Amino acid sequence: MQITAQDQHDLGIADEIIPEPDGGAHTAAAMAAAGKALHDALDELTTLPVDELLQRCHARYRAIGRFQERQLPMIERNLPALPFKGL
Repeated sequence: MQITAQDQHDLGIADEIIPEPDGGAHTAAAMAAAGKALHDALDELTTLPVDELLQRCHARYRAIGRFQERQLPMIERNLPALPFKGL
């Protein structure tokens, strides 16, 4: 289903993966890391003009769910038949 943090990052849904510190995600260190990542992202976004922010937002949401078809390599067709034992 591609629901891991890495999958979401690769699909462009998540901007960043915040590593979980020792002790788990419920620790003060984890909250500090999440807060810093959020603060850094907001610092960057607040410097952009509103029109650019809207354009980026719309493009990002339109891209969610898109996929790219690719040509799969041909499978060798001259394989021996597998033995089948009837029921």
